[in-house]
Amino acid sequence: MFETVQEVFYIDRLIYDEEGNVIDWIFEDLNPAGFELLGLKDIDDAKGKRGSEVLGHKAASFYLPMIEKARRSSKAVTFQYHSPYVDKEFLTSYIVRGDRLISAQMDATELKQVEEALRESEQRFRLALRNAPVSVAAQDRDLRYIGPTTSERPGRRTLSAI
Repeated sequence: MFETVQEVFYIDRLIYDEEGNVIDWIFEDLNPAGFELLGLKDIDDAKGKRGSEVLGHKAASFYLPMIEKARRSSKAVTFQYHSPYVDKEFLTSYIVRGDRLISAQMDATELKQVEEALRESEQRFRLALRNAPVSVAAQDRDLRYIGPTTSERPGRRTLSAI
């Protein structure tokens, strides 16, 4: 399963400074989706190497605050972020146990694009309703009117039900 899933999985050994802060990590294992994401040909390009060696110091530093947050938590930490290094959105979970980091990542780029398209569509719909020459009403399950009233929308007339 580890070899075939499309989600990215890493198992890393964390490296700490004298104060106990995470300063780097060593890739112990990653699945094919993981090394593909990193632009590597195979696992040997990363396994046993420091994150800063594989990704570069700047890119590795980008992830350290998120790893540190997971280290300070006693449970998995999940967050969404945009990686400027691969220009993608990720939904990521980190969990730290001792000196091990287990990371699961899912490419959420398409999801983020769909969310943005929906947000834009909702804005256009609201604009169209706001500028419509009639009032539009909605009812809940109990047939109570919900949404703005005519008094909240000056200049609009309400049609009476027959």
